[in-house]
Order: sequence, then C-alpha cells, then structure tokens
Amino acid sequence: MLWRPSHHRRIAQLADAISTAFSFVAAYFVLNWARLLFPRAPIGRDFEITHDLYWKIVAFAIIWVIIFTKLGAYTYQRFTSIRREIKLVAKTSLIGTLVLFPADFILRF
Repeated sequence: MLWRPSHHRRIAQLADAISTAFSFVAAYFVLNWARLLFPRAPIGRDFEITHDLYWKIVAFAIIWVIIFTKLGAYTYQRFTSIRREIKLVAKTSLIGTLVLFPADFILRF
C-alpha cells in the first residue's frame, strides 16, 4: 500500500463536499429550467433559497463525505480498479439516498 500525506485525503474530502453541494445547486437550476420548458407539467414543489437552505446543503455535503470515509473511499492506494470505484460510488449513493430521506423529513428540506 502506498501512503501519501494526510492533506491529500483532506483535499479529496473537500472536493467531494464541494461537488455534492454544487450538485444541489445545479439541481435547483435544472428544476427551474424544466419548469420553463414544460409549464403545465407538475415538476417538483416550489421553494425559496434561504439561509436555512444553505446550512442544509452544507449538512448534506458533510454527511456525504462521512459516508465516503466510512466506506473507505479515501484509502491511500495508488491504483484501484474501476470496478471497485463504481461499487464504492454505488454503495455511497444508496446509503446517501437512504440517509437523505429521513434527513429531508427531519430538516424539512
């Protein structure tokens, strides 16, 4: 196993958190774009962007990084197979979705 400095792991975690937060923001814009293209289709519910929403996005990004960490996504192996990476992302997506639903209910996202 090849070891790297710990700041490499922190950079990867920060990149994952930022990309997760960005995906929520991108989903908001895609939703608005879809509503403009299909005005009669019942697509999603209306919501406003407030300070509470920013904190919820940050919370979900942190939860996502915690799930990745618990599943060993930030191990210090230099070479991993694409199969292992896809399996890791699929597990994280499943667990993240199962965590997102109760968190959505509790936080009233």
